[in-house]
This record gives sequence, C-alpha cells and structure tokens, in this order.
Amino acid sequence: MKKTYNGIIILILIVNVVMGIVLFQQSVKLTKLELILSTIDAKMEDLDDAHEEDIIPRLEKILNEK
Repeated sequence: MKKTYNGIIILILIVNVVMGIVLFQQSVKLTKLELILSTIDAKMEDLDDAHEEDIIPRLEKILNEK
C-alpha cells in the first residue's frame, strides 16, 4: 500500500517537472513573439511617419497647382 502511494507521488512529481519545463518553453516563445510584435509595431510607426512626410507635401502641392 505504501509503495502505491510512493509511486503516485513520484508520478505526480514527474508530471509537475514536465509541466514546468513546458511552461518555461512557452514563456520563452511568448517573449520572442512579444519582441517580434514590438519590432513590427515600431516599423509600422516608422512607415506611417514616412508616408506622412511624403504624402502630405505631395497632396498640398497638387492642391496648390489647381
């Protein structure tokens, strides 16, 4: 009977270790994804700024020509 409980406790410990490893790996993946998303966001802001700097003067020039 005592061996059965010991076996169950060992099994629970093994499952907890495996779940801890999986959660750590998922945390690393999420951190990488957050970094990629923040980089994309920064690039989109740069692109928006570039469009504003480029497009607005062009539109003003077109409006002034008429």
